[in-house]
Amino acid sequence: MQTNTPKIQEDEIDFGSLGQKFYQIITYPFRLFTSYPKTSISFFIAAIILAMVIKLVIPKAYTSSFIIRPVDRTERFHLKILADLQSLIKYRDYEMLARELKADSNVVRKLVALQTSNASLKEPTDSINCTEITLVTTDYNQFIPLQAAILNYLEQTPYFLKIKTLQKKEIELQQPEVEKDLKRLDSLKTLQLREHQKQDLSGPGGVLLNDLVNPMTTYNMAIDRMNKKMDLIARSAFEDSFQLIKGCVVMRHPSFPPRILVMCLYFVPFFMLLCFFYLHIKTTRSRKTKSVSP
Repeated sequence: MQTNTPKIQEDEIDFGSLGQKFYQIITYPFRLFTSYPKTSISFFIAAIILAMVIKLVIPKAYTSSFIIRPVDRTERFHLKILADLQSLIKYRDYEMLARELKADSNVVRKLVALQTSNASLKEPTDSINCTEITLVTTDYNQFIPLQAAILNYLEQTPYFLKIKTLQKKEIELQQPEVEKDLKRLDSLKTLQLREHQKQDLSGPGGVLLNDLVNPMTTYNMAIDRMNKKMDLIARSAFEDSFQLIKGCVVMRHPSFPPRILVMCLYFVPFFMLLCFFYLHIKTTRSRKTKSVSP
């Protein structure tokens, strides 16, 4: 007697059993956690305690930045000079760092990191050439001293120090000469005005005589000398090779470590993952011992 029983083809998929297995895999961690609630809660509490301990133990770090611009807009050497300071900070050579910056060693030891950013390196068409220097320190009171030490370090570099010395000597030589020229031109203008009023310029040589005694030429020369004087004053005010565009703002809110809630978002999932592996190994071993025992 033959029975008509439905046969499942070998190439067909049993979606019911597949969905059940998938559901078991998804719910397996939750079943482990609920089966061992004390262990799961202990891992959860351990993650929170570790986040609190790290928050309290790790020293706070504060971040601020200042922006400098070289007088020569095509100058890029200062980035390599700052890279030397970054190397000293990386290897924690605070003695050499304090010697280079000519700063107190206690101030330098609070410097955690130094980062530089120059937009003209990524965009060659950018003609501004400003460099942002970011400081990370464990004491927010040291931002201004460190900023001054870094600026002084750049200015005292032999290359930039030589440029500054030459510019200073040039200004010192040109300023007295410009002052003498201005005094002489003032006297000359007075004489020319006096003679211009006395001369009769109606004759045949009047045009030539007018050019000789016309005070307008002297006035133009005086204006040129005055412009040169203003240029020397501006150069004397900007003798340094670098100009401070934006100084450090004293940030009293730490940038690291993050808040406890943020740290818990990292530690709690990690500890729960460790808890899952621990419970999985534990249950696997217990099943093996039960299957082996008579």
